[in-house]
Amino acid sequence: MRTLRADRVRRVALVVDLTVGGQPISVAGTHMSHLHMGSYRNWAELRRQLRTSARPDAVLAGDMNTWGPLVKRFMPGWKRAVIGPTWPAWRPHSQIDHILVRGDAVRPVAGVVLPHAGSDHRPVRAELDVGAASF
Repeated sequence: MRTLRADRVRRVALVVDLTVGGQPISVAGTHMSHLHMGSYRNWAELRRQLRTSARPDAVLAGDMNTWGPLVKRFMPGWKRAVIGPTWPAWRPHSQIDHILVRGDAVRPVAGVVLPHAGSDHRPVRAELDVGAASF
């Protein structure tokens, strides 16, 4: 992904291809910029990368540093698997950590924000159905 002028970190998504219950899927992890000026360019690059590097049935998770409604707007076709405040961990009021799914074979069954675990963000966990499997 491209860097933003004020964010010298090269943002990327790590994509792993798996087979779960005979169903091929991709699982990707990312850490998006907390800077909002120009971050739409990072989101556009993430969409391009996932269109070419990830399978149609996919999971994307990470610290996205963006509220849920904006994530939905930036990632059309993806569904949020967890909804709940994750930041700041000691008194969360906003969700900036997400698990998203896309495709016909990956469906969210349950999602939860877990208790404070030592980070400044609360962890998220989702149960997903993949074809006939569940993980």
